[in-house]
Amino acid sequence: MFGPLSIARADPLRAVLCPSKRHPDVTRTAQALLSSIGVEVVEQEPTEHDRYMALTHAMAFFIARGLIDLGVDGDLRWAPPSFAALAASIAAVRADAGHLFNAIQTQNPYAATTRRQFIEALTSIDRRLADTAPDAGAPQDSGIPDFGQPSGLLSETREHIDELDRELAALLQRRAELSARAGMTGQSDG
Repeated sequence: MFGPLSIARADPLRAVLCPSKRHPDVTRTAQALLSSIGVEVVEQEPTEHDRYMALTHAMAFFIARGLIDLGVDGDLRWAPPSFAALAASIAAVRADAGHLFNAIQTQNPYAATTRRQFIEALTSIDRRLADTAPDAGAPQDSGIPDFGQPSGLLSETREHIDELDRELAALLQRRAELSARAGMTGQSDG
C-alpha cells in the first residue's frame, strides 16, 4: 500500500495481508515484521482486496491518466479547491513509474469491469445533460442533494480556513512520523 512516493511524503504506511490457509506462519511473520517498523497492518480476503483496489486505486490512476491525456496538467494554481484531490492524483500518477499504472490496470481481475462501469456511468450522465434543454426553465436534477445556498464570502472564508486546517494537520502528522522514523534510524545506527 506504499511505495517511494508515499515514503517520501511520510504518509502513514499501511499494508494489507491476504492470508493463505496453506501458509499461516508466513502471515504471522509478515505481520510481525511490518508492525515492528511502524506499518499499520490489516488482513483481508484477496477477492475483497482486489475489488476494493479496483474501485479506489485503479480508478484514481485511470481518471488521473485520462486527465493527463486530456491535457489537464502543469500549472494548476488557478484550479478551484474542488480540483485539489484530482490534482493530487495527477501528481501521483506522474511521479509513479509507468509500469505501476499498467500493473494496476491489467493485473487486477476487477479493474477492467470497474473501468467499463465508470465509463458507462459517465456516458449516462453525459446523455442526461445533453437531453436537458437549458431554456426549459425547470430545475434540473443532478442527483446531488441541494442543501441550500452558501452564504457568499463567509462560506468561502470558512472553506479556506478548513483547507488550511487540513494542510496544517497533515504537515504536523508528517513531521511526527518523520521524527519517529529519525528516532528509529538513530537507534539502529548505534
